[in-house]
Amino acid sequence: MPQIDLEIIQYSVLGVLCLATGIQLYYLLFEMAVPGFRKTSLSGTTAPVKPVSVIICARNELKNLP
Repeated sequence: MPQIDLEIIQYSVLGVLCLATGIQLYYLLFEMAVPGFRKTSLSGTTAPVKPVSVIICARNELKNLP
């Protein structure tokens, strides 16, 4: 049975982990953070949006569930 060099495997795993960490940092810093700092709206409208209230009645509804 051939001997597997553990150093090559360790560096390969380390390289894959570094690559995955780099990809995650890219998406976190550039793809997900940019919309949070955007000053203009995407739709182009400047009219204020009215708030909406949502009321959910879920008490004693066991008999209505399928």
